[in-house]
Amino acid sequence: MIAARFFIIYSINIRNIGGHSLKRSLILSAIMLQLGTLCFQ
Repeated sequence: MIAARFFIIYSINIRNIGGHSLKRSLILSAIMLQLGTLCFQ
């Protein structure tokens, strides 16, 4: 639950920053999702 909430907040922040290519934001999101699942397992 906590990891999912953290990932959603991070995803929204990525969209708000702007200037990122879609590919880069997807890579960052994937990295953060993996870190989130490791931290909150």
